[in-house]
Amino acid sequence: MGSLLILAGLIYGFYKAFTVHLGFPVFGTLVILLGIQSFFFGLLCDQISALRRERWG
Repeated sequence: MGSLLILAGLIYGFYKAFTVHLGFPVFGTLVILLGIQSFFFGLLCDQISALRRERWG
């Protein structure tokens, strides 16, 4: 999910930057940051679940 959001933000940002010629849009940056945040949140959840499996299993 995170990589899809990053990719969507990059595509949208570069599309708007090259068609409107006003620089990289703020919305594209926000989507990229949301993708990075969701990616690292997923890594954190995976580490927590691995610790729990190790402790109980």
